[in-house]
Amino acid sequence: MATSEALENMHRVKEVATLAGLKGEVDEEQAQFQMRFLLPGDRQQGVFVRDSSAKGRRVVTFFSVCQVVKKGLVSGLTKETAIELLRANEKLHFARYGIWDLDKAITIVASCDCLLETLDPAECHNAAWSVAFAADQFEHQHGRDTF
Repeated sequence: MATSEALENMHRVKEVATLAGLKGEVDEEQAQFQMRFLLPGDRQQGVFVRDSSAKGRRVVTFFSVCQVVKKGLVSGLTKETAIELLRANEKLHFARYGIWDLDKAITIVASCDCLLETLDPAECHNAAWSVAFAADQFEHQHGRDTF
């Protein structure tokens, strides 16, 4: 269940995104702001923003899924992929790769955190596009265009 503060933050993100020329919608159930980006080569990438506020600071996280890997004996995240992500992080600007360890899968994401109090249209535009390009780059390197 989304909190009213999280939803309020997502509506603020939508306002700033609109000023930045970005189109998207607030998903009230998930308490996320959702955008879709068209990239070179007829590729697409979904970018989401969620509330990550903590310790009284209003923080939002821009993120895009790169890959979902099922957990199991013969599947899962390989050591090689983990090292690849760490090496790629060193080359990225304004985004990072990370993993979300969920019950039945590991989700690889590109993400970026921003303080909502100082989020202006230029920073919003940069965060959204940086995350979209980083996620798409990972997908492209692995022969995918899923997310």
